[in-house]
Amino acid sequence: MFDRNQCDSWYRRVLGEVFPEIKDSSESGETTWNNLPKDPAKHEFQRGSLNLTKNFQVGEAMEFAGVLKGHITVQPVHESKYTEKERKLENCEDSESLPIDRFWQTDTIFAHVYVLTGRNITRLDASGAPSPYLYIEAGKTKITSDKIFKSTNNPDFYEHFAVPITVPGSDTISVQVWNSSTFSDSLIGQIDIDIEDRWQAVIQKDLTEV
Repeated sequence: MFDRNQCDSWYRRVLGEVFPEIKDSSESGETTWNNLPKDPAKHEFQRGSLNLTKNFQVGEAMEFAGVLKGHITVQPVHESKYTEKERKLENCEDSESLPIDRFWQTDTIFAHVYVLTGRNITRLDASGAPSPYLYIEAGKTKITSDKIFKSTNNPDFYEHFAVPITVPGSDTISVQVWNSSTFSDSLIGQIDIDIEDRWQAVIQKDLTEV
């Protein structure tokens, strides 16, 4: 669908100078939950910073619903260092009384998405060249491009989208290519980009450089 497979890994390009071990990572042949090739540079980087990755599954069919990600460390803390508030929370039987800031802090950032070109795009529902256009989705944000490229397998999109992202939260951007049709538009293909992973990686890079 896309003609940028030859591009280097974002993790290797952005973090390689600070984390040399990423440069030496090689293809493993493994795939992600949605059958995309695993990024070896991303895997190598996250081995030291992400020790919890579990799939959320729901329903009787145990369908995939999301990924729980984090880094867990456990260390002893002497009781004398507890604050009065922490003592009360530790002895509290009602778990619902825990304040939300004990769980996470969220930030809103803007992800800038640049879509350049598509090559050899084909439609699966019918023969003939498609009329592709772009659709971006991230959480509650949904953007439909007003540019439709009539009857072409090789569109030159060259479009830019500024997408608000809440991390952690609606941290995945879905970039989709749709075919415009008189009767009903159809999805040609899509790629999902995990922004939270990159956001956390840049923070760790900045901390390492200090």
